[in-house]
Amino acid sequence: MDDVLAVEFGFSAIGLGFLYTIINLISAGVSQLTPLAERKLGVNRGVWLLGVGIGLTLIISPYLGLLVGGLSIILRASMQSVYDGLTSLEINRTTESRYRATTLSTFNMLRNLPYMLSAYFIGSLVDQLSAVRIAAWLGAGLLFVIIINRMPRRAGEKL
Repeated sequence: MDDVLAVEFGFSAIGLGFLYTIINLISAGVSQLTPLAERKLGVNRGVWLLGVGIGLTLIISPYLGLLVGGLSIILRASMQSVYDGLTSLEINRTTESRYRATTLSTFNMLRNLPYMLSAYFIGSLVDQLSAVRIAAWLGAGLLFVIIINRMPRRAGEKL
Protein backbone atom coordinates (compact mmCIF):
# COMPACT_ATOMS: atom_id res chain seq x y z
CA MET A 1 0.00 0.00 0.00
CA ASP A 2 2.84 2.38 0.77
CA ASP A 3 4.15 2.47 -2.80
CA VAL A 4 0.69 3.43 -4.11
CA LEU A 5 0.43 6.05 -1.36
CA ALA A 6 3.83 7.45 -2.31
CA VAL A 7 2.74 7.83 -5.92
CA GLU A 8 -0.44 9.57 -4.77
CA PHE A 9 1.65 11.87 -2.55
CA GLY A 10 3.51 12.90 -5.73
CA PHE A 11 6.63 10.72 -5.89
CA SER A 12 7.96 9.93 -9.36
CA ALA A 13 9.56 6.60 -10.30
CA ILE A 14 13.01 7.96 -9.45
CA GLY A 15 11.67 9.50 -6.25
CA LEU A 16 10.23 6.12 -5.25
CA GLY A 17 13.67 4.57 -5.73
CA PHE A 18 15.25 7.14 -3.44
CA LEU A 19 12.41 6.87 -0.92
CA TYR A 20 12.67 3.10 -0.64
CA THR A 21 16.46 3.25 -0.36
CA ILE A 22 16.03 5.66 2.55
CA ILE A 23 13.25 3.52 4.05
CA ASN A 24 15.40 0.40 4.03
CA LEU A 25 18.43 2.15 5.52
CA ILE A 26 16.46 3.87 8.27
CA SER A 27 14.37 0.76 9.04
CA ALA A 28 17.54 -1.31 9.38
CA GLY A 29 18.93 1.20 11.86
CA VAL A 30 15.68 1.60 13.80
CA SER A 31 15.27 -2.18 14.06
CA GLN A 32 18.35 -2.08 16.31
CA LEU A 33 16.14 -0.31 18.87
CA THR A 34 14.03 -3.45 19.35
CA PRO A 35 15.83 -4.53 22.55
CA LEU A 36 15.38 -1.02 23.98
CA ALA A 37 11.66 -1.09 23.13
CA GLU A 38 11.38 -4.48 24.82
CA ARG A 39 13.11 -3.23 27.99
CA LYS A 40 11.22 0.06 28.22
CA LEU A 41 7.75 -1.06 27.10
CA GLY A 42 7.65 -4.83 27.17
CA VAL A 43 6.58 -6.89 24.17
CA ASN A 44 2.80 -6.61 24.60
CA ARG A 45 2.71 -2.85 25.24
CA GLY A 46 5.31 -2.24 22.52
CA VAL A 47 3.36 -4.20 19.92
CA TRP A 48 0.17 -2.41 20.98
CA LEU A 49 1.73 1.07 20.78
CA LEU A 50 3.38 0.35 17.45
CA GLY A 51 0.07 -0.90 16.05
CA VAL A 52 -1.62 2.30 17.20
CA GLY A 53 1.19 4.36 15.65
CA ILE A 54 0.91 2.54 12.34
CA GLY A 55 -2.87 3.00 12.37
CA LEU A 56 -2.57 6.73 13.11
CA THR A 57 -0.08 7.30 10.28
CA LEU A 58 -2.52 5.63 7.91
CA ILE A 59 -5.46 7.69 9.18
CA ILE A 60 -3.70 11.00 8.54
CA SER A 61 -2.66 10.00 4.99
CA PRO A 62 -5.36 12.06 3.21
CA TYR A 63 -3.97 15.25 4.74
CA LEU A 64 -0.33 14.80 3.78
CA GLY A 65 1.70 16.12 0.89
CA LEU A 66 4.92 14.94 -0.73
CA LEU A 67 7.42 15.64 2.06
CA VAL A 68 5.30 14.79 5.12
CA GLY A 69 3.71 11.86 3.26
CA GLY A 70 7.16 10.46 2.54
CA LEU A 71 8.15 10.94 6.17
CA SER A 72 5.00 9.11 7.30
CA ILE A 73 5.88 6.16 5.08
CA ILE A 74 9.41 6.11 6.53
CA LEU A 75 8.00 6.30 10.06
CA ARG A 76 5.52 3.49 9.39
CA ALA A 77 8.22 1.26 7.90
CA SER A 78 10.46 1.95 10.91
CA MET A 79 7.68 1.08 13.33
CA GLN A 80 7.02 -2.08 11.33
CA SER A 81 10.66 -3.16 11.68
CA VAL A 82 10.52 -2.82 15.49
CA TYR A 83 7.10 -4.55 15.54
CA ASP A 84 8.57 -7.47 13.58
CA GLY A 85 11.50 -7.65 15.99
CA LEU A 86 9.26 -7.65 19.07
CA THR A 87 6.98 -10.37 17.71
CA SER A 88 10.01 -12.48 16.79
CA LEU A 89 11.44 -12.03 20.30
CA GLU A 90 8.16 -13.18 21.84
CA ILE A 91 7.94 -16.21 19.57
CA ASN A 92 11.58 -17.07 20.29
CA ARG A 93 10.96 -16.76 24.02
CA THR A 94 7.80 -18.90 24.10
CA THR A 95 8.56 -21.57 21.50
CA GLU A 96 10.86 -24.56 21.77
CA SER A 97 13.91 -24.37 19.54
CA ARG A 98 12.88 -27.25 17.30
CA TYR A 99 9.52 -25.59 16.47
CA ARG A 100 10.77 -22.01 16.23
CA ALA A 101 11.35 -21.70 12.47
CA THR A 102 8.00 -23.28 11.65
CA THR A 103 6.23 -21.07 14.21
CA LEU A 104 7.82 -17.89 12.82
CA SER A 105 6.90 -18.89 9.26
CA THR A 106 3.34 -19.76 10.26
CA PHE A 107 2.95 -16.48 12.16
CA ASN A 108 4.13 -14.45 9.17
CA MET A 109 1.83 -16.37 6.84
CA LEU A 110 -1.18 -15.84 9.12
CA ARG A 111 -0.30 -12.17 9.57
CA ASN A 112 -0.33 -11.68 5.80
CA LEU A 113 -3.44 -13.78 5.19
CA PRO A 114 -5.98 -10.95 5.63
CA TYR A 115 -4.08 -8.84 3.10
CA MET A 116 -3.85 -11.72 0.66
CA LEU A 117 -7.58 -12.41 0.92
CA SER A 118 -8.55 -8.75 0.53
CA ALA A 119 -5.91 -7.47 -1.92
CA TYR A 120 -8.16 -7.63 -4.99
CA PHE A 121 -11.01 -5.87 -3.16
CA ILE A 122 -8.70 -3.21 -1.72
CA GLY A 123 -7.08 -2.67 -5.12
CA SER A 124 -10.50 -2.12 -6.68
CA LEU A 125 -11.39 0.40 -3.98
CA VAL A 126 -8.09 2.22 -4.49
CA ASP A 127 -8.90 2.52 -8.22
CA GLN A 128 -12.38 3.87 -7.46
CA LEU A 129 -11.70 6.15 -4.48
CA SER A 130 -8.01 6.84 -3.82
CA ALA A 131 -5.11 5.26 -1.99
CA VAL A 132 -5.13 7.89 0.75
CA ARG A 133 -8.82 7.33 1.53
CA ILE A 134 -8.42 3.56 1.64
CA ALA A 135 -5.29 3.94 3.81
CA ALA A 136 -7.28 6.10 6.23
CA TRP A 137 -10.06 3.50 6.41
CA LEU A 138 -7.55 0.68 6.88
CA GLY A 139 -5.85 2.68 9.66
CA ALA A 140 -9.21 3.26 11.35
CA GLY A 141 -10.00 -0.45 11.04
CA LEU A 142 -6.63 -1.34 12.54
CA LEU A 143 -7.21 0.99 15.49
CA PHE A 144 -10.70 -0.43 15.98
CA VAL A 145 -9.36 -4.00 16.09
CA ILE A 146 -6.55 -3.01 18.46
CA ILE A 147 -8.93 -1.21 20.83
CA ILE A 148 -11.45 -4.07 20.79
CA ASN A 149 -8.62 -6.53 21.43
CA ARG A 150 -7.36 -4.48 24.40
CA MET A 151 -10.77 -4.15 26.09
CA PRO A 152 -11.22 -6.09 29.31
CA ARG A 153 -12.85 -9.48 28.73
CA ARG A 154 -14.39 -9.86 32.19
CA ALA A 155 -15.68 -7.47 34.79
CA GLY A 156 -12.81 -6.08 36.82
CA GLU A 157 -10.08 -7.22 34.42
CA LYS A 158 -7.40 -4.59 33.87
CA LEU A 159 -5.95 -3.63 30.50
